[in-house]
Formats: sequence, structure tokens, C-alpha cells
Amino acid sequence: MIWESLYWKSDLIKDADVLNRWSKKKHSNRQYVLLEKKIFITAYSVRKLLEAEKIGSDFPMWNLGITKFLKKTKDKIDHMNNHDIDRSYDVDQPIQDSISIASLCNTLIHSYIFLLKENEAGEVISFLFTSDKTKELYIYEMDLEKFTNLLKWIGHSDVIESHQTRDPNEPSGFKIKRRYCFNDCIPRKGLPSKNKLTFLSEYIKNCLESENQPDPLVEKKQ
Repeated sequence: MIWESLYWKSDLIKDADVLNRWSKKKHSNRQYVLLEKKIFITAYSVRKLLEAEKIGSDFPMWNLGITKFLKKTKDKIDHMNNHDIDRSYDVDQPIQDSISIASLCNTLIHSYIFLLKENEAGEVISFLFTSDKTKELYIYEMDLEKFTNLLKWIGHSDVIESHQTRDPNEPSGFKIKRRYCFNDCIPRKGLPSKNKLTFLSEYIKNCLESENQPDPLVEKKQ
């Protein structure tokens, strides 16, 4: 259970910045692993925030646009062929779909296939993934920028009002209504301190700006 989400959310902002910076660097096997770990760990952190009811299905970015490729071969996907994406999935026929934050995190955490995708300049622009439950149906492609923007949205959000009522029709047995603000309700490093709500347009501007806050654990190794 997470009681104080401030530190978890603040780390998501820093992790988003690290992912954006690393994606543009010259890659090696070590760099690939570092990017992979950051994506998995941030997905786990977001899922813990979900389980602790710090964000929920009423979050503004609950459903995200995502690309899906259907499986085209009859061969079973296993560890002998999970690297051969072009052969296993119809990558020439992208399908525009949507995915909830919860499904995104769960699929990443339980991913059976995970591959980073680069552009011609060698920059990581997206990642392909599917879980052990969905690998025989399709594989997803998520834009890295969209993923890091989601981390910033969550990182800059605060629940300023919450109402809970018992509801036997809900799987959890209760229903929660939250009101969010996307600003510095609780002062955070890298943002101006203020005691009023920030309009969404201003928030998006802050969200897209690089905060240039190095990850101390990583910078020491580089």
C-alpha cells in the first residue's frame, strides 16, 4: 500500500526525462538494457499507484491510442521464434486501437515479447510488446514519447478531492470519484510553487518541457 504518492510520482517525472534523453543516445547492449529496465520499472510504479487508488479510471488520460498488429502465422509463439516479429505478426497492416493505463502496465509487466524500435537516425522512437496471454493474438507498438508524456501526466497530478461509496456492483466493492489538479499543489522540484490550480493548457506546456534532472544512479555510471 502506498500512503504518500508524492515520491513515487516525482520519480516518474525524472524517469520520463531519463527515457527521453537515453532514447537519443548512441546505443549499446548496456543502453538497451537500461531503457528496457526503466520502462518496466515505471510500468510497475504506475500499477502500484493504481492499486493504491492514487489514480483511477477517472484519470484524464486513462485510455491511450496505440498501434496493434495481428498475428498472421499459425505457428505458436515461443522462445525459439519470439524475436521474428515480421514473420509472426502482420506489421504491414497496422490497426489503430486504444489501451487503458491498467492494461498497458499489466501487459508490459507480463510481457513475453519486448523490443525497442529505432528510426533511421538510431533514436528509439517506440517499443513493441505483447504478454503471454496476448502473444497468440497480436502485438502492440507504443510511441515512446506518448509513454513518457503519460508518466509526466501522472507525475504532475494530485488528487485534491475524493469521494468513496460502497457499491456491490463494482469488483472492488466500492466506487471512488476523484478530482485532480495538474500543477504544483504540493511544491515539487523543477516547477514553480503556487497555491492555485493550473489550467490544462499550462500543464501540457510544463509536461512537454524537459526538466534536465539527471538520474544520480545513472549519471555516476556514465
